[in-house]
Parts: sequence; structure tokens; C-alpha cells
Amino acid sequence: MKAYEYWMKNLPESENSGIEGLSQAEIDERFGGELEFGTAGMRGIIGLGTSLMNLYTVGRATEGLAGYIIDKGGEERGVAIAYDTRRFSKEFALEAALILSGKGIKAYLFEGVRPVPVLSFAVRYLNASAGIMITASHNPKEYNGYKVYGPDGAQMSPEETAAVAAYIKKSGYFNLKKSENYVEYIGEKIDEAYYKAIEALALSPEYTKKFGKSVKFVYTPLHGAGYIPVKTIFERLGIEAEIVEEQAAYDSEFSTVCAPNPENPDAYRMGIALAKKIGADVVLATDPDSDRLGAAVKKRRGKFRDTERKQDRDTPPRLHNHATERDGQASEKRRDSQILRLHDARRPPRGKRRRDGLHRSDRLQIHRRKNTRVGGERRIYLYLRLRGELRHSPRNPRER
Repeated sequence: MKAYEYWMKNLPESENSGIEGLSQAEIDERFGGELEFGTAGMRGIIGLGTSLMNLYTVGRATEGLAGYIIDKGGEERGVAIAYDTRRFSKEFALEAALILSGKGIKAYLFEGVRPVPVLSFAVRYLNASAGIMITASHNPKEYNGYKVYGPDGAQMSPEETAAVAAYIKKSGYFNLKKSENYVEYIGEKIDEAYYKAIEALALSPEYTKKFGKSVKFVYTPLHGAGYIPVKTIFERLGIEAEIVEEQAAYDSEFSTVCAPNPENPDAYRMGIALAKKIGADVVLATDPDSDRLGAAVKKRRGKFRDTERKQDRDTPPRLHNHATERDGQASEKRRDSQILRLHDARRPPRGKRRRDGLHRSDRLQIHRRKNTRVGGERRIYLYLRLRGELRHSPRNPRER
């Protein structure tokens, strides 16, 4: 409650209405904690409150980062700042630049949308002390985030992250000093240096130019920052790629997909439609900050692997354990379904039994039993049973 009252007192009158008259539950949700700053920076739903992404939480994080850089003596080297196509990304990036400048730290701010790889390159190219990327990666449109990179262009180590987090804890949300004196806008010069560096990494540029048009590609940036860099690199290397034009436009609503995640089959829907139309062999997709790449490859019968199965709009089964379990986005019941799906795809001919002695109908009966939404014990049991490692165990794990 104290945090809520503090914000009500210090917010500009034009923004007070955004949190005025909240219920206790809403106050607890918005002000019950603070956005955590970890090795991937911080991310959250956009809105007013200490636990949400807004100009004030971004300002506080930047104030803390500035304190860390100054104590390390890196203010003259500066900080490179980029942003993607999400809601308020540009505003958050400018806020970070002004606060760094207010602390006497050089802020190299990209004049337009750029992806993570370009920001990472810029940190090293400019010999900067750090980099800031405003993005929430592949999360839904309601989110935004704040990633911090070290002088090597990579995400900060856990030790460095903990040190920055300690500085953030000491920082406030309001009345932070801002200035434009040390803000420098960057763009084309960095882009050109980046493209040349990528071209130099090509293993066989002569073969790429010779055979680059023999394989047809479709590329979709999913309304994100990868569009211009990826398209430019393809053209320079001599690779022919058709762009999904409907998804090339910058769109903070990501209106053509459920979520801009290249691990999600729905993200390939328009790309595959175009690939079938032009006879392309591969569909490539990047997330909004373009640090995640997915691919759909056409099989012999003309279908694209893993993306044309009849399944809900979630992560493909083969990626499920790594992606959705890490992000906590799938329900327990859906996880059980994915396990059944994986093993059902390799079932023996009708009427035959597997090594575990279970007929397919028996396996489905196990899944259809009531109370399937239980903890990990049942999920592991189902998985091992289907593999044949619990051949003689009872059907219901509770009977063990």
C-alpha cells in the first residue's frame, strides 16, 4: 500500500488517472513487488506499477546501470541502445538514453528499429561499456522488456547482473536527472560495418552466389526488427528469398499471429502458404528482436515438418520440453497430451502390442481417466510407461 500511495503522490497528474481508484487486488498485483532484474534483464506486462514495464521502472533500471558503469569507470565509453517494434519500445529506449546522458554517460541511440545481433555488434564496434535492448523477445504483445549486455556484446554474467541489480535496488523511480547533452544517434555507419562483418563470415561466398538461387527460401520477420538486416544479407550473399509482405510491416500488435514466436507452428501459417504458392523448400522466421530463428523444411510429400500437424497453437512437440516448460506456458494436461502424441506417432500396426504390453487403446484409456491434471509424478509415470520402462506397474500411479 505504501508503494501505491508513493506513486500516487509522485506521478504527474496526467498519469494519476491510470492507477486512481484501484481495488485492493489490483493494487497488490501492480505494487505487490518489483520487476526482477536477472541475467536476461527484466520483462513484464506494460502498465503503471512497480511490477510492470513503464517509463519509471525503465528509468530506475537505467539509473542503477549508470551507477554501476560510473563506479567501473566506463562512463566515457558509453552505452549502445536499440529497440524493437513492440509497444513503447522507442519511448523506453529514449528514456534510457536521457537518463544515462543525465549522469554524464555517452548514450549511442539507434535512430530506428534494430535487432539484438546489430546491438550486440555495436557494443563491440563502439567499444562501449554496455548495451541496452528494449524488447520482450518472443512474448505476447502485452509485454516489453529491458535486456543488458556487457562490453563483449553478450548478456552479462550472473555476477555482473547481481552487481547491477544491487545498484538498481538503491535507485528511485521519480525525479531522475535527464539530459540530451551526451545522446548521439547512430544508424547507417553501424549497419554497414555489421553487414561487412557478416559477409566476411561466409564460408563459401563463391558457391553461395553460384547456387544461392537454386534453393527457394521464404522469410518472415513476424512484424519484428529482423526484416531489413536479414533481407539485406540475403541480397548481398546472392540468396533468393521471398518475404511474407504482410508480416514485414512493423506492427506492435503482431496482428497476423497469436504470438510472435518462431517455435509456434501458427507463426509459419502465412509463410507456408507463400512457400506452397511459389514452390519454396524452406520457411525461415525470426522473433521481434531477431535473436531467435526457426525453420520449416518441406518433406518429400510436400508438407512442412512439424508445422502442419493437427494440434493446438502451441509449441511443436519436439520443442515442447525446452521451450514451453522453461517459460511455464503449457498446462499440465497439455504436457501429458504432447507426451502421448510423441509416442502415438510411432505406434505399431493396428492390433499389435508394444514391448510394454500396452495396446494403443489401453494407452489412450490411461490418458482419458479422470483427474489427469495432476502433478509431475503422473506425467513422468505416463512417459516411462509408454517407453516400456514400467511394463509391470499398475495402470494408476496411485495404486503403486
